[in-house]
Amino acid sequence: MAAKSKRAYLVFILTVILISNSLPALAENQPKTQCNIRVDNVHLSKSIRAKKGFDAVKVSARSKCNVKMSNLLLTVELRKVGLFRNHLLRVRTLEIREVIPANFSVTNKSTWFKCKDTQSSRYFGVAYARALISEKRVFTPRVYSEKIAILPCGT
Repeated sequence: MAAKSKRAYLVFILTVILISNSLPALAENQPKTQCNIRVDNVHLSKSIRAKKGFDAVKVSARSKCNVKMSNLLLTVELRKVGLFRNHLLRVRTLEIREVIPANFSVTNKSTWFKCKDTQSSRYFGVAYARALISEKRVFTPRVYSEKIAILPCGT
């Protein structure tokens, strides 16, 4: 009986050792950061109308990361759908050189374009970023707004 319990105890200890040694390998396969960019749908800006007195199409984007970062460049593009190709209307980059704490949301709200008339047009936004995370320069892929917005704004 004592031999069986010693054997069971040794099997238990070996199992625990094997599992604990494999945990770091499992953790290495997990993503180190959870950073993302979200692009809003293009819309007619109520705040520009109120502050400047004219209609404009606008798109905003936000960046959030679960680790601290610095030297963030968050770029937002406003694009108009064209017949043969899409047209770049405006590009605005928000630059933050300071350290941004983990889980802090940074928003670029400065990308807009003045309407010339009320002709319906189709618009979408694109955003991408570059930042320094753990002393490494990291780039995001381009992210597009969820919908192409049809708005009464000719440009």
